[in-house]
Amino acid sequence: ERRKKRLLAKKKPVKLDWSKGLSSGSTLLNLACTGRSNAAVLPGDFLWAIGDSNSGKTWLALSFLAEAANNPKFDNYMLIYDSVENGAKMDKEKFFGKNLTDRLQAPSYDNEASPEYSTTIEEFYYNLGNCFDECAPMIYVLDSMDAVDSEADEEKYEEQRDNFNKGRKTETGSFGTAKAKANSNGLRRAAIRSEKTQSILIIVSQTRDNIGFGAQFNPKTVSGGKALKFYSHIQLWMASTGDIKATRKGKIRKLGINTQVKIEKNRYTGQKHTVGFPIKWNHGLDDITSMINWMVEEGIWKKGTGGIDAKELGLKGSADGIVAQIEEKGLEKELRLAVTEAWEDIIESCNTGRKKRYN
Repeated sequence: ERRKKRLLAKKKPVKLDWSKGLSSGSTLLNLACTGRSNAAVLPGDFLWAIGDSNSGKTWLALSFLAEAANNPKFDNYMLIYDSVENGAKMDKEKFFGKNLTDRLQAPSYDNEASPEYSTTIEEFYYNLGNCFDECAPMIYVLDSMDAVDSEADEEKYEEQRDNFNKGRKTETGSFGTAKAKANSNGLRRAAIRSEKTQSILIIVSQTRDNIGFGAQFNPKTVSGGKALKFYSHIQLWMASTGDIKATRKGKIRKLGINTQVKIEKNRYTGQKHTVGFPIKWNHGLDDITSMINWMVEEGIWKKGTGGIDAKELGLKGSADGIVAQIEEKGLEKELRLAVTEAWEDIIESCNTGRKKRYN
């Protein structure tokens, strides 16, 4: 009887608190993920970012951590970067700020205080479990899933290498199934503990094939098994769509890359958008330029002989000129507001106008 009363009792609807969300560092990506300009993922959730080797995955992962380091709502969070690939060699303080470099942690340290990163999928889940015990709440980034092997596959490799060195026939067989099994068990536990501690897990994966867009946007190979997609709240596919080039000192120089991101899975809105942003080698993820480009592409800002007419901001000129004026006058907030209003207007225009099926 008591249980029946509890089940029949009125319950307050659970509403997502977007003010607690973590920004990606890209306003457009935030809007594509959640419909909010300030959040791409919520505490307690898991974001999976996949892309080729030149698509900006590491830049994006570190941008998430930098946003947390500069957001007072994440002051009590540990910021853990499991740099398995050891590929993030850029000047982190220059591109992501001192706030992040002062707080960035490895999953563990040896007796000489040198950072230790995961080398196998099992070590990753052990490190993650230890961090849940000692560091939660936290934002934990694994970069990348492809760089960790499994203990079973390492043993298999050593066995085959030994056979080869001794002139014995090596057995045929595929590697990789052990990692999928480890993810199936490990992510289930991680999802439960992330929710309880309001931690955020971000896993980076690399496809072995280049990613195209449109009809060709169909990557062939991603290691790690089906659990990664099953447990993810947001799944991103990233690809470089070309170099950023400009004439400098009389020659055309490469200044960075253009990255596009497709939302393949979205548990927040169900919507699957594709957005883009430039990553410049002297600046990093360029949020302001991406918003200006998007306003022009959507036809909201017209581009004529006098340049781009950023009417909401009262600015006019080239894209680079408008960027300079926005930064000089501190109009970043006004730009985000204009982009957010334009985004919401487009989403509203897609509304079918049907009445609610259920009240």
